[in-house]
Amino acid sequence: MHISIVILNWNDALATIRCAESVLKAIESCPCSKLTADIYLVDNDSEEVDILQLSEWHQRQANNNVSIVLNQSNLGFSGGMNRGIRAALKNGTVDYFWLLNNDAICMPSALYALVLAAQQQQQVAIWGATIIDSKTGEVSCHGGRSYNKWLGMDKPWTPKVSKQPVPDYIYGAAMLIKAEVLSRIDGLDEAYFLYFEELELVHRLASNETIAWCENSVVRHVGGGSCTSDLVKEITVKHAALSAFIFTQRYYPLCLPSVILARLLGLFLRSFQQQKWLHIRAGWQAFTDFLTRCSK
Repeated sequence: MHISIVILNWNDALATIRCAESVLKAIESCPCSKLTADIYLVDNDSEEVDILQLSEWHQRQANNNVSIVLNQSNLGFSGGMNRGIRAALKNGTVDYFWLLNNDAICMPSALYALVLAAQQQQQVAIWGATIIDSKTGEVSCHGGRSYNKWLGMDKPWTPKVSKQPVPDYIYGAAMLIKAEVLSRIDGLDEAYFLYFEELELVHRLASNETIAWCENSVVRHVGGGSCTSDLVKEITVKHAALSAFIFTQRYYPLCLPSVILARLLGLFLRSFQQQKWLHIRAGWQAFTDFLTRCSK
């Protein structure tokens, strides 16, 4: 089995390096002799200093299968990940892709747990991990989340209390995906700059393909250090709303009015509570961008 790990960087090289080093330890800790793995670091047009840090670390990895892909513009999550996926497919046969947020830290047994699960349940196309909040030490995600199509919002999925045997989608911070699935659908859908690409993936699976939670694969989630400025927050809020509108129009068009209302009202209330009007601006920009897309 060959697994290609793709880690996306945008102006947070230190976090990306920390994530990659945790992956290297997970590869080394894997007792499976038939497992081979490589790592693709994909940079989404970061600042020059950030790229330099990433490149210097990459140069020190002569004994490891680490490659670096430098994008000339910020392609978002889907676009950035796709460049790493396509680079790996060009270099040889890949059985699975492990897509990781750069603010994730893999526990040493995280990869081996996924390998065992994938070997035992080959009908599963996408595996999720147990996500631990780095600050509290508590489980923040049991592989995936539940989705409310009428509000366009999600909530935690907990197997002990949920009526659903599996979550609605796998959480994108750590996804193990069959390479044949990504090859068939030509990677992640780049209509989504940020968010909702995980839900889109589930809707594009074949009828005999499923998703599942690998409880023993544990990943600590540190939190995105690069998303601290109001400008970046406004961008992420905008794309979260825009992606919700795009996804709803595609799969649940009858729910579109309630999703738009819920999103815009929620952003208005958040702006009022925080006395920061970036949420209102972001919501309005998402709505106008969506109308522009619809008119084309």
